[in-house]
Amino acid sequence: MSAHVNKLIAIGIALTTSFASTTIIAQDAGPAPSPHPAMTASPVAQPFALNLSDTEKVERSEKFNHSKKCLELALENEGLHNQLQLCREQLLGTSGRNSCEAKTRDSDVKLDSVKSQATASDCGLDSQENERNFSSALVQAARAGNTDAQMCYFEWASPLISTAYIARYKKEAGLYMQKALQRGDWRMVQLLTTSNETLAHGGAGPIGNMSIIGSWFTIYRAIRLLQRGAAPDYKNSLAPRAKEAASHLTREQINNANVWAAQEFRLHFSSSPMLSSDPIPCLNTEAQVN
Repeated sequence: MSAHVNKLIAIGIALTTSFASTTIIAQDAGPAPSPHPAMTASPVAQPFALNLSDTEKVERSEKFNHSKKCLELALENEGLHNQLQLCREQLLGTSGRNSCEAKTRDSDVKLDSVKSQATASDCGLDSQENERNFSSALVQAARAGNTDAQMCYFEWASPLISTAYIARYKKEAGLYMQKALQRGDWRMVQLLTTSNETLAHGGAGPIGNMSIIGSWFTIYRAIRLLQRGAAPDYKNSLAPRAKEAASHLTREQINNANVWAAQEFRLHFSSSPMLSSDPIPCLNTEAQVN
């Protein structure tokens, strides 16, 4: 992704949720653990006040969707150009040269497709301009209740980041997480599997500032929940990650997490679509920008 996407804002956020609590409850000792506080808490006061008409909400969502489409095209365009440049600059033998030429032809076709889509969608392909437009649109759409925008808000390292932005993020991120889990949104569960390694490389955006993110207990809980809704092949592919996370936990924590995942699935995710691969929380680009 671009440099903006890889920024990590090193400001701690103390969330009101206790998702990462390590309360010890054995799987066979008494009743199952209480649901995540986000599932049972009283309605949380909105950290922002909006009195928008239905028309205004639709307009914000349309602006967000358009800016997201344009940004995805711009990032793909930039990524393809980077791939071509790297290929052409490398000193290659005959086999490498042939492979590069094939890749170049394929990339040229994809570039033509991206440009056609951009023209049809009235999008420019300047990635930085699109990042600014997207940053503004997603915040406004998220506050208007657009769930796609709220998912992007978690991991998008906006170029418009400021002290005021972070202060607002503190109030809004916890609320969006709560609502996402309540509606059975797999994208939020995927975000909760974010590892410390990803955080260390600055690839997770502002979500890295959430205190629950990166702990092995959070990761294990989230993976076990994903496995509950996964098709067989995807479930098996998650097994090594679950095993690694479990190796850092106590038996009591593992039991607690397993019971929690079963309960959360039953309460909030049993009607969500079955998963065949990792859910994509926000941007979907074929070619990532280096």
